[in-house]
Amino acid sequence: MGFKNRSDGDVRVAIDAIQAARSPHWFPSLTKEGAPAILCTRGNPFAHLVLRGGSHSGPNHTPEAVGAALRALETAALPRALMIDCSHANSRKDPARQPEVACVIANKSPPAKRVSSQ
Repeated sequence: MGFKNRSDGDVRVAIDAIQAARSPHWFPSLTKEGAPAILCTRGNPFAHLVLRGGSHSGPNHTPEAVGAALRALETAALPRALMIDCSHANSRKDPARQPEVACVIANKSPPAKRVSSQ
């Protein structure tokens, strides 16, 4: 389960959500038959951070931003597990820029731009 950083770029809320998701929870609910019940979860040890950039901080797919996110996970005693979303603010909300972002993440040269023959 991935938790994205806030829309302004802050990762703290996502890290708090990862910590919460890793723990078991008990909560009132209904069964499939509609009867009241207390349900529980076991927690999800595979929760991870998803970097999507932010309106204030801009893209967060750079080595510096990824390093800061990994340090924040370590400080919270969480595994260094994250995913980078090539859309949202990381591509400046332009789907055509997603391949370029993927190349930056992979530390490769961006794809050549196609030139129209018209």
